[in-house]
Amino acid sequence: MKSSQLVAIIKRLEAMQEVPADGEPQTRRFEKMGLKKALSRLMPRHKHMN
Repeated sequence: MKSSQLVAIIKRLEAMQEVPADGEPQTRRFEKMGLKKALSRLMPRHKHMN
């Protein structure tokens, strides 16, 4: 895997850390040549959780 591909993946995962207004979990699909290789879901943290 090229480092440029890793940078793109890391940027997509970092973008998931932004809490959406609706509070719904964010999901990202990672595909290669149209085939799903991975699915990542981030549950937003609530302010009262550490």
